[in-house]
Amino acid sequence: MSLIEELKSTGDQSFDTWFDRWFEKNDFPNTFKKSAQQGYTGYYIELRRTTSLHENDEYLNRRLRDPRTVTKLKDRLPGISVEFVKERKTGLMGLKYTTEKLKFSWK
Repeated sequence: MSLIEELKSTGDQSFDTWFDRWFEKNDFPNTFKKSAQQGYTGYYIELRRTTSLHENDEYLNRRLRDPRTVTKLKDRLPGISVEFVKERKTGLMGLKYTTEKLKFSWK
């Protein structure tokens, strides 16, 4: 196995381990049920966007931005629409900023 293949394999294994732990910790089926009971047809996880993030927040944001996250969520949550949304907004005083979130919907 070449070094490149080994690095890719290590990265994939690390991602899979992280995803499984993160998915179990967040208990999405129960979270979605609670949201539905409150009349919502969706749920979202907003990525933190402060300038100096704690190391754990930077790591989580990097993992949530990874396209494999959306793919794995779609596999684990059949029937739930999952997408990564990046929006450019204008705030007070005309300042522009960007928001990023994972959006789940079950309409």
